[in-house]
Amino acid sequence: MKLYKKIAFSFMSLCLAMGTVSCDDFFEPETDDVLDGDEYMAEQTEMYTGFLGIMTRMQAVGDKAIYLTETRGELLEPTTYSTSDLIALYNYDDDLTGNPYADPAGYYDVVIACNDYLTNIQEFGEQYPELWDQKVSDGLISSTIRLKVWAYMMLAEIYGEALWFDDPITEIQDLTKFELLDTEGVVEKCLDLLENGYAGVASNIVFSWYQWLDPDTELGESKYRYWDYMIPTWEGLYAKVALWKGAYLQKSGRAVEANVYYENIVDTLANAINQHMLTVSNQEWNRSQLSALRNKYWKSDEPSKFQAVSVLKYDYADNQTNRLMKHFNTQYPNDYLLCPSDSGLARWEDPVFNPGASTGDSRFGVNFKETYGGSNEYYVSTFVRDNQQSFQDDTYIYLFRADEYHFFMIEALNNLGRYTEADVLMNMGLSRYATSVGVKSVEAWETYQKENKMFEEFSSLWIGGLDGSHKYSNDGIRNVLGLKDRPFVIDDEETPNAKKFNDCAIADEYMLEFATEGKTYPALIRIATRWNDYSIVADRVSPKYGARASEIHAKIMAGGYWVPWDLQVEVKE
Repeated sequence: MKLYKKIAFSFMSLCLAMGTVSCDDFFEPETDDVLDGDEYMAEQTEMYTGFLGIMTRMQAVGDKAIYLTETRGELLEPTTYSTSDLIALYNYDDDLTGNPYADPAGYYDVVIACNDYLTNIQEFGEQYPELWDQKVSDGLISSTIRLKVWAYMMLAEIYGEALWFDDPITEIQDLTKFELLDTEGVVEKCLDLLENGYAGVASNIVFSWYQWLDPDTELGESKYRYWDYMIPTWEGLYAKVALWKGAYLQKSGRAVEANVYYENIVDTLANAINQHMLTVSNQEWNRSQLSALRNKYWKSDEPSKFQAVSVLKYDYADNQTNRLMKHFNTQYPNDYLLCPSDSGLARWEDPVFNPGASTGDSRFGVNFKETYGGSNEYYVSTFVRDNQQSFQDDTYIYLFRADEYHFFMIEALNNLGRYTEADVLMNMGLSRYATSVGVKSVEAWETYQKENKMFEEFSSLWIGGLDGSHKYSNDGIRNVLGLKDRPFVIDDEETPNAKKFNDCAIADEYMLEFATEGKTYPALIRIATRWNDYSIVADRVSPKYGARASEIHAKIMAGGYWVPWDLQVEVKE
């Protein structure tokens, strides 16, 4: 028979260990790199510290996608100080056995912890009714569902397949019952969890650790605000999963069915931003006034309020670390293992690839700095804060940020054939557009929406100042940076392949907006999947390989865009 290679990353040892663990022991985090429940929680709430164990495992793999995708993507390459494991990823080696970067164990650790938590929290409530709070329990279960979906989507986007299991590991007797699913299959399972929840609990419950445990403390003084950040939002997860679902439907010629998901994405994200902007005076999450604030995305101690949707936060003082500084920083004691390629850097100043780049793209100066000594060589500076010591590997990682919501909507709008709306969000922004069509009041905006059946999901808050108040407006992805419009086709009759053309334009902007974040390569694969044309990936990645460009191009075209990892092994009965 065949058993899946979870054995290879200590699945069996986890099964055996958990088989002898008591319920009390389950709710104790097992590593030193934890959000310490003892530090913040009262004794009567110790049943919830097991949830912190899930987030600890999530922190441990927070930076993993960056190394796995950016090395194989269009931008990064190994330095002369790099390791053989990173070089193997960069070279698209077919056999990555034993490569610690490629090993998916960490993502499965998150899944295992989620499955066990979902089972044990119910049992714990039955054993300790005096500690039970159904509202809190539902919030924790809902959060756990989203963490599980996040982990599985990471596997699907990086490896192209995943072993799916819902059982707690203490109950697994026959490992052969696990399903080995491709990305399309994982997407189906994740959609089911997001749409139907678990054990009668919805997956979209907003749960605040801060409001639950520390409401009397000023928000800025409470560490619980970080915990709230770290749970991926339902809206962000749904949008990503639904975009993949739509891509597979379009690939199979079922565009009408795909449109249902694209419409849901626009409704969901526009509503999320509409609601968020109602609660703040400066309209956070709206693409506004961000050119001057770009540096604050990464360089301040706190994640940018204009960008932060879901964020993995680390604190070096509490032994919560990632390895981003080690890989990218040139200062001792870091290793400077990865750097931007010449071809990748050249795109930023290419007036064809990046229209208007001659005026300067502020994203470049945030993401890259010249190495010390003025050698005209660059290092990735994205994850280096202004006051961060070179040994403090605690930079936060954005799981979802506001710009990503905008990109998701642009991709969905384009594939709905709503080209003008996609173009406006990408380029001029709603404020300039409203001015161009003569909108000067909230009433005029609402009338325009109804009469033209455009931007119907977007409230007047996106325009800003129409009610006489001083509010920021949506200025578009490129306009806010002072860049020229990226060409978009807005007429099917003019260009029959308008959707594909625009998708490729979106892919190009992904490469600039999300450089070094581990988000671009999965987006390229998703767009290529939609059109069953993987030259969309190969043409953008292969130039950095120079003389080996044709070799890597061929590997990608042959399906090599997924990280290869043997998930099956033959065993004797």
